[in-house]
Amino acid sequence: MSVQDAALILLIIKRHALASAIAGLRLGMLSQFAKDCLSNFKMTSNELMYVLILSVSVVVNMAALIEREIRLFTEFNPMFIYNAYEPIKLVLTLLAVLTILSLTIDAVRGFYSQDKMEDGQRQ
Repeated sequence: MSVQDAALILLIIKRHALASAIAGLRLGMLSQFAKDCLSNFKMTSNELMYVLILSVSVVVNMAALIEREIRLFTEFNPMFIYNAYEPIKLVLTLLAVLTILSLTIDAVRGFYSQDKMEDGQRQ
């Protein structure tokens, strides 16, 4: 799960470079969409929140692995992360879904497009 979360973080952070690479290829509509993304979309607070949620998820997964290794190789038997793992992951999943839903609603309303941002600056 941590590898998937880290890959999503990397894709979000390196989105501009990835869109540039795709825009340079001749892939028809996909390349045109990548060009539009390069000119219209910037990093948003919702995306930063999603990256934060994914980062916390990676930390929780790593803490669970460390706790497991401590139990395996020592006589100390901590169960802090083990007992809280499922509720923590449930809360993180719900927060991620709400963040993505908020991002989607804002995108559909045109909040992230360059034209909408310019209209807001003129007012």
